[in-house]
Amino acid sequence: MSNGLLLLSIGLTAVVGSLCTLLYTKIKVLIDTTQAQSKKIGHLEIVLKSVIDIQKSTQLSVNELGTEIQLREVYQTADDRHQIAIKDAKQGKSHAELVRQHGLSSDEAALIVALHGHGAAGMNGHDEVSKYSKTRRAEAALTER
Repeated sequence: MSNGLLLLSIGLTAVVGSLCTLLYTKIKVLIDTTQAQSKKIGHLEIVLKSVIDIQKSTQLSVNELGTEIQLREVYQTADDRHQIAIKDAKQGKSHAELVRQHGLSSDEAALIVALHGHGAAGMNGHDEVSKYSKTRRAEAALTER
């Protein structure tokens, strides 16, 4: 009987050992799969960030195009944008605002502000253009150096 028990315990030990080996193999496969999935997730995060950046850039372009379309609807002729810019200058809009909102050149905006801007009476308009011209000349001189 003791030989039978010894054989039975050796058999059970072999079965438990086989089960442990099988479990170890399965755990190793799961660990390898998890690591591979983590690498893929990391790559997907990078790709997603790129897609988000592209989407933001595209949205900015769409917004700019939308603004341009609205301006084109407002401005039926080239004179319309100047008339609207004059109206805005009379309401106190700055040189930079006129350039940005109405697509005027810097010179056009300076002239409109000088002639029609807040306080554009008498020599004040001339002084504004004169100041602007001096600034432009100074900038040109700096660029030539």
